[in-house]
Amino acid sequence: MDRIKERLLSVISHRVRRYLGNIKGILNIIDDSEIKQNTFEEMKGALKESVESLEEAIRNMEDELKDKIET
Repeated sequence: MDRIKERLLSVISHRVRRYLGNIKGILNIIDDSEIKQNTFEEMKGALKESVESLEEAIRNMEDELKDKIET
């Protein structure tokens, strides 16, 4: 069980925080600047990509944890 905890902490630290950092950075840029519409659309695309990557990382974590718990 300790290995599962270590793995979970590692995954959270590396996978999830990276995408959250991307999302927060994009939102900060949007909040802190008067951006033009085309720049906003570009930022929105990057934000969507980060959200999708975060969702995939969470799904992968769930699958990995299920495998560890079931064995």
